[in-house]
Amino acid sequence: MTLWISVLGLAGGLIIGLVAGFARCFGGWIANHIALVFIEIIRGTPIVVQVMFIYFALPMAFSDLRIDPFSAAVVTIMINSGAYIAEITRGAVLSIHKGFREAGLALGLSRRETIRHVILPLALRRMLPPLGNQWIISIRIPRCSSSSASPN
Repeated sequence: MTLWISVLGLAGGLIIGLVAGFARCFGGWIANHIALVFIEIIRGTPIVVQVMFIYFALPMAFSDLRIDPFSAAVVTIMINSGAYIAEITRGAVLSIHKGFREAGLALGLSRRETIRHVILPLALRRMLPPLGNQWIISIRIPRCSSSSASPN
């Protein structure tokens, strides 16, 4: 059960993290600040509080919503790992020297093509070690879901 919770949570967290990380790097002012608020709130709260909020508080706020413990654990890992992966993504993109961007633009590539063909391949290589660490951490997280009666 722990493996399924981790795999499903990390798959969703990777999508959330990439979107939020790219919003922080390449988005406009509004997208940047929305992603920043999401990341700071999630990274600033303990995982047990997040599990409790999703499992107990959301069904109380929305009377038609019923969440089983498995889904609560998966959604919690998605949101939590998404916030951390967003910072991994942002850090990897910002670690690429501005000379690479300037070189892509000097070669006649558009901003989008420069990001796609120059910046992202380099950033992906820098993202892999911290992503591996995040995946290992996220495999340990489902133990916290036992507070919502999810079988582990």
